[in-house]
Amino acid sequence: ADNIAAMYLGSMAAQVDKNSVNQNDVVRLITTGAQK
Repeated sequence: ADNIAAMYLGSMAAQVDKNSVNQNDVVRLITTGAQK
């Protein structure tokens, strides 16, 4: 199971399964801290 951990302002924004998100979702997590 491969996961992507996204940090936002030094805190964990989310940890998501790589198969459940696309590149735009990951960029959104990193830049805004918000999920879908």
